[in-house]
Amino acid sequence: GKPIPMKNSNHEDFVVLLIDSEGIGSFSASETHDAQIFALSILLSSFFIYNSLGNIDDNSINRLGYLLLHCCHNLELLLN
Repeated sequence: GKPIPMKNSNHEDFVVLLIDSEGIGSFSASETHDAQIFALSILLSSFFIYNSLGNIDDNSINRLGYLLLHCCHNLELLLN
């Protein structure tokens, strides 16, 4: 996407960049692929919005937890 220039309530300039990544849990992608997309999205974001089809259930929370742990583990490996 293209950066969107904005001003906050204090009239300070900032830029918004909206990124729409593919979803997680695809039948054609591995869990490693999902974890890499999730990690990249988190690292590039100041805010992360999780969009779900239907209610967010226990399975969704568990999957997000797994992806977050995988992301943290990979960051730890990179930093050490």
